[in-house]
Amino acid sequence: MTALVLDIGNQRIKAGIFQDDHLLLVETFPVGDVKEILNLGDHYSPESVIMSSTSVLEREMAKAWSTNVRVMILDEYLPLPIRNDYGTPKTLGKDRLAGAVAAQARFPGLPVLVVDAGTCVTYDLVGIDGAFKGGNITPGLQMRFKAMHAFTARLPLLEPTETKKLFGKSTEEAMRFGTTTGFVDEVRGAIGRFRRAFPGLRVIVTGGDGFFLSKQLKSEIFVVPNLILEGLHRILRFNLSL
Repeated sequence: MTALVLDIGNQRIKAGIFQDDHLLLVETFPVGDVKEILNLGDHYSPESVIMSSTSVLEREMAKAWSTNVRVMILDEYLPLPIRNDYGTPKTLGKDRLAGAVAAQARFPGLPVLVVDAGTCVTYDLVGIDGAFKGGNITPGLQMRFKAMHAFTARLPLLEPTETKKLFGKSTEEAMRFGTTTGFVDEVRGAIGRFRRAFPGLRVIVTGGDGFFLSKQLKSEIFVVPNLILEGLHRILRFNLSL
């Protein structure tokens, strides 16, 4: 079975083509680029589609493709292969939920922490019972640089860089080193607290800054760039089996 999986973010859409359980292709599009996504679907002729939120894509797919293509939207009503213990499921980001589903599938019977380093950094916990327990949200690395630029009169807008230095000798260096090392120290500390609370914890890192973060952490973590696509696909397959 061929499936099109769409992780719809604020600025971009990450699209994955699955053949059965194998991820064949991953492409990224601007969030408004409906035509290119439809072209991708035309090329691979998916039998089913899942997307992480309601989008104009749903309407355009209905116009362009056969009614035999089943389209699912991940919302609070779609059945899940794991239990969701979150107190406010309506407000839960669907990328967080999909990441938890994929994490549980990779490490069944173990506690898992998903660290998704994107616009914001999310820490999401899957318990040993396989249920999504909840998590934390904090500003991402790029957001920290943008905030310093936006809320001060003279600080420039910078990009993160790797460093082994303890401190900077210019304002730009001080911003780069301070923000980057502070970000990494925060994530390292959060992982440590979760590990102490949940023995046997596995840690998965994903998101746009996932590789950058993993190189800085150098600890027992698993880097899975397409974790959210995996989780969405697992939810799709689960619903097709009902």
